[in-house]
Amino acid sequence: MLVSSFGFVATLFVVVGTLSVATLRRPLAGATAGLALALLAGLAPPSPAHAAELRYEKEGTVKVAEGESIDDTVFLAGKTAIVAGVVDGDVFAAAERVEVTGTVRGNVYSAGETVTIAGEVSGNVHAAGKNVEVDSKVGGSGFVAGQNVIVTEGSHLGRGGYFAGESVRSKGRVGRGIIFAAETMEVSGSVERNVRGYGSQVTVSSSGSVGGDLHVTVPSPDAVEVDDGATVSGETIVDIEEKEKRRAFLYPGFYFGVLAKALAMLLMGLVLVMLFPSLLPPSPDSSKEVLRHMGFGFVALVATPVVMLIIALTVIGIPVSIVLGMVYAVLVFLSTLVVAYFAAQRLPAADSRRRLVLNTGASLLVILFVVAIPFVGPGLNFLVHIFGMGCLVVHLRNLYTKSHGSSDSSMSQPGKLATE
Repeated sequence: MLVSSFGFVATLFVVVGTLSVATLRRPLAGATAGLALALLAGLAPPSPAHAAELRYEKEGTVKVAEGESIDDTVFLAGKTAIVAGVVDGDVFAAAERVEVTGTVRGNVYSAGETVTIAGEVSGNVHAAGKNVEVDSKVGGSGFVAGQNVIVTEGSHLGRGGYFAGESVRSKGRVGRGIIFAAETMEVSGSVERNVRGYGSQVTVSSSGSVGGDLHVTVPSPDAVEVDDGATVSGETIVDIEEKEKRRAFLYPGFYFGVLAKALAMLLMGLVLVMLFPSLLPPSPDSSKEVLRHMGFGFVALVATPVVMLIIALTVIGIPVSIVLGMVYAVLVFLSTLVVAYFAAQRLPAADSRRRLVLNTGASLLVILFVVAIPFVGPGLNFLVHIFGMGCLVVHLRNLYTKSHGSSDSSMSQPGKLATE
């Protein structure tokens, strides 16, 4: 029931976000970031949920073997995750390499460096990775984000495709329509309804067909190419993304705004540390810890709004949802400051408290300037947020565990408390 509710509320949450991106017609970078976040947030209708089975192998291969049948929702995590059998529920898979070659009668949620969906999926496919390939019959929609995305010939997305990536190629059959945000978008298969989105280069090849309108936003008119032999049954609408004549970096207001934001963050951080010194998180010791914290941060950043909506739907939980939202906003706000603090610790003369504060302020200014750079800024800002938020979440969890353990220890040894 929890998985079902999560999927339903995530659908509402992300559909609103995706429609906002389409309506506001943000620049390509913003659209890509927004759509990618939508894909990763788990856009899905409710599906039957039973118990859940967790399979984990830190350095090995975790799988649902060929011939095996599972009547539960399955969670797979490891270096390689393979679904070759039958799963009569949803599949959640996270690994360097994810392969789905069997049958999934629910939805697939997958993330990895390489993701291949080659089996039969009755529900929706959610896939994010460096290289993502969909080569199967999908009863629902395909929500796919990656550096290289391909929907192969012979594949079928029954309820449409939502794509985000550097290079996207749709060679198969797409029921309903396509919404995309990509550097290069190629349609060489069939799309039953409309194709609309944002790209630097959009091509409908000679073998491609669009049953409705082709509505795209591109930098220039020659960035759209409809080859001879291609079919577009509706209108071809090309919107030109006008370059901003007013460059924010050329105006003093931009610098004052960044400075004000940095000072506000720094002041808020100083007040919190003075009142609650234990809230200051330690720096990660290794690259593995950094990745681990980023994973926690990603989950917290994406899942918290969904949890808030689930709680709010109970009506009596609305006050709890509001408080959770306030905490969430504070953590997001402070996540950039945490990253600046870690950077400051690696600068010269960081041993002095005053110098550490100055270094943190300088690092914060640099980060705020960098994330304001067009195209690369939104992606870097997202990484900063998930890393900083992950560090805060892990640290708060450790503080809670430590205090909870101390309380249990004191309660189990009343004599010790009396003697003290």
